[in-house]
Amino acid sequence: MENWLDRARIWIFYFAFWPGFPPMGNPRKTDCILVQSFGRNDYLERELFLRVIAPYEMIAGKNDQKMFAWLEKRKFLPGIPNYQLAQRCRIIMDRYGIKQAIVQWEVGFALWHVYPEWFKEQPITSIWPSSRGYFSAKKVISKSIELMREKGLSKPIELAHRRMSARTFLLVKKILGSSPIIAGRFADETVDSFDVLSVQRWTKNWQRWIIREALARIHHLIIGWV
Repeated sequence: MENWLDRARIWIFYFAFWPGFPPMGNPRKTDCILVQSFGRNDYLERELFLRVIAPYEMIAGKNDQKMFAWLEKRKFLPGIPNYQLAQRCRIIMDRYGIKQAIVQWEVGFALWHVYPEWFKEQPITSIWPSSRGYFSAKKVISKSIELMREKGLSKPIELAHRRMSARTFLLVKKILGSSPIIAGRFADETVDSFDVLSVQRWTKNWQRWIIREALARIHHLIIGWV
C-alpha cells in the first residue's frame, strides 16, 4: 500500500517529464506483464485500417501468429525500441516466473520474430487496434486491463519505454484501481532508445519526444486520465 512518500515520489517523477519512473513494488508478486509499444518503422496511423486492422480480421481470422506471418512477408519492421521491449519482456518473464503477457501488437510481432519457439509456448496476447484513428496509450492500456480481468489476472508489471513510464504507470493505476509493479532494478529491464526510422515523428529522437510527452502529461492531468 502506498504511503504519502510513495505518492509524492510518483507525482515528482510525473512532473519531471524526462526521468524514467523508478522501480516500484515486488516483481515476484505479479501474475502478468503489460507492455506498450514505442513507435514502429512501417505504416502511418492513417494506413493502419487497410494494412493491419482489416487483414487481422479478414485474412488472419484474428489469429496472432497468422497475422505476424502475414506482416513478415510484407517486410514489416516494428523498430528498435519494440525489439528491445520484446527482449525486456522475455527477460522479466523468465527472471520473475511470469506466465502471462498482454502486449501491444508491435511488441508481439517482435517477440514472435525473435523468439519463435519460445513464443509458441507462452500465453501471450497481443493488443490490436480495432478502429480508425490514433491507438493511444490509454486505449491500449484500457484494452489490456479488460483482457487481464477476463483472464482472472489482477497484479501486473507495467513495461513501457522509460521516457513514458511515469505516464503509463498512472494510466494503469487510474484504470485498474491499484498500482502496477514497475521493474527496472537491472539495466536489462528498461528501454530508453529512439529510432530515426520511426513513422511516428515524436519517437525519432528525444528532442521531439520530450515536447510531446510534456504536452501529453499536462493533457492527461487536465482531463482526469491520471
